Amino acid sequence: MESKDWPLDPVSAAALVVRVVDDLARSSEEDRDQLLCDLLYSAWGNVWAQNQ
Repeated sequence: MESKDWPLDPVSAAALVVRVVDDLARSSEEDRDQLLCDLLYSAWGNVWAQNQ
């Protein structure tokens, strides 16, 4: 099953990456730290797993 929102062509995918990187570059350090925490929690859902 493929999402209809995901760009299928390389040009659209590259444009999406550029937008994400630009958003990250413009964000505050606090926002970037929160994003990293959210990604960490998504990858390892509990504190025990995160501290291995």
